[in-house]
Amino acid sequence: MVPAVGPLLGALVDMWLGWRAIFAFLGLGMIAASAAAWRFWPETRVQRVAGLQWSQLLLPVKCLNFWLYTLCYAAGMGSFFVFFSIAPGLMMGRQGVSQLGFSLLFATVAIAMVFTARFMGRVIPKWGSPSVLRMGMGCLIAGAVLLAITEIWALQSVLGFIAPMWLVGIGVATAVSVAPNGALRGFDHVAGTVTAVYFCLGGVLLGSIGTLIISLLPRNTAWPVVVYCLTLATVVLGLSCVSRVKGSRGQGEHDVVALQSAESTSNPNR
Repeated sequence: MVPAVGPLLGALVDMWLGWRAIFAFLGLGMIAASAAAWRFWPETRVQRVAGLQWSQLLLPVKCLNFWLYTLCYAAGMGSFFVFFSIAPGLMMGRQGVSQLGFSLLFATVAIAMVFTARFMGRVIPKWGSPSVLRMGMGCLIAGAVLLAITEIWALQSVLGFIAPMWLVGIGVATAVSVAPNGALRGFDHVAGTVTAVYFCLGGVLLGSIGTLIISLLPRNTAWPVVVYCLTLATVVLGLSCVSRVKGSRGQGEHDVVALQSAESTSNPNR
């Protein structure tokens, strides 16, 4: 809900109290969240029960399945990152949308993501993670193609920009829903470490690739979103095909690596 409500609240606060008040409200919100975490979430406190084995950090990067779903996460979240980086300049600058109008239109993409995420709990068990992953990448590619068409033939169309982003938003929600469990599959014994590596690598990939694309392409156009979606989604689909071709052999290798790590974790002095 944050991507849907946040821009609208920010626009209203700016209109009523000025842009500086936005940062004051953000600070108050962070103080409240920190107090709640300290008081009601004891699991967030530091509890060191065993030393970190640095070999565990390298464990997931040896697994093709981990890279597949980490790149899936980077493709999804990175698409949204590029979108909210260029959308203000494109919609308010080139297309002349008001600040409040931009916030409302931006929120519609987030709403599409919210509605999609609500159905993923039923879709993933029914279709399976690989199929849902491909569906998410397909939505990103389809949205990017539609954006490219409207960028060429309907430059000033607000709907021509925001409607394809609804499809991209569906792809983002689908990718982010399926990626974590897919990346962590087989690493239950070191789930915390692998989760940290997953989010770290995913963040580095989407941040660096997204920033590079935004820097190289005009920011007041939809081309950064188009290029990012097409590039990352194509890479993920390619890896998905490789993973499917490897089949049981790849899964067997994954299980062996996970088993070796589990044994080293249970016998750290060996």
